[in-house]
Amino acid sequence: MYLSTFSKILAPGLRVAWLAAPEPMIERLTLHKQIFDLNTNALGQWAVSEILQRDSLIDNHLAKLRHYYQNKRDLMLQAIRTHLRDAVRVNPPGGGFHLWCRLQGDVRARALLREATREHVAFVIGEPFHVDGGGQQHFRLGFAFPEEEKIEEGVRRIGVALRHLQARRLQREEHPPLHVEHIPMV
Repeated sequence: MYLSTFSKILAPGLRVAWLAAPEPMIERLTLHKQIFDLNTNALGQWAVSEILQRDSLIDNHLAKLRHYYQNKRDLMLQAIRTHLRDAVRVNPPGGGFHLWCRLQGDVRARALLREATREHVAFVIGEPFHVDGGGQQHFRLGFAFPEEEKIEEGVRRIGVALRHLQARRLQREEHPPLHVEHIPMV
């Protein structure tokens, strides 16, 4: 069974999906769909049908999208190499809209996120994506939404946040807090 949608490749407002499955499964799923969704978007289905019947239209559109998002991905990868250097490891994805990053050393993504928000930039920490409670050093950066001009600036700000976090940690190590014993005098 394969279920997909046209919302990512054509337009989010179309809300048209498709299913490839054995006929008996399609019949049962059609009944379930009717329970949840009585009226299918007829105009959206018609538009998708028209586009699909013109072979070169969808092929050209997909080629443009691939090129557009590949450029944005590459721009973000270059920004990471420039501003985060060896502090972050990234495996370039072959598809999708996000980069998964792993912080090197013992820096935690949640601490970096707190510092990054002070620089007015945010990302998604990796913990919610790990069922085993891991992911503390992972974070996800999305390159689909930000404008190209904002990608490098956002990564630069994450780099600034990382350097601030590391500097504070180093300062704590060099100047540990004095131990003060609390003596209740009641």
